[in-house]
Amino acid sequence: MSREEAYLIVQKAAMQAMQEEGAGFRAILEQDKDVMSRIGSKLDEVFDPWVGLEHTDLAFERLGLGVKAQ
Repeated sequence: MSREEAYLIVQKAAMQAMQEEGAGFRAILEQDKDVMSRIGSKLDEVFDPWVGLEHTDLAFERLGLGVKAQ
């Protein structure tokens, strides 16, 4: 699947999720066969907000912002 095709799937799901009584974004993606066949096993990781923050303390330390990495 191209990046553009993936973007269209995600954009469509986001627009549906924004409807007043629509299902949530993740629920919509879970119903998409293409999404589930490609990243279904990684969906929890994709929606985990902490995954992208795991090295924040190291970045703060390197920037001299007073937080020591463990």
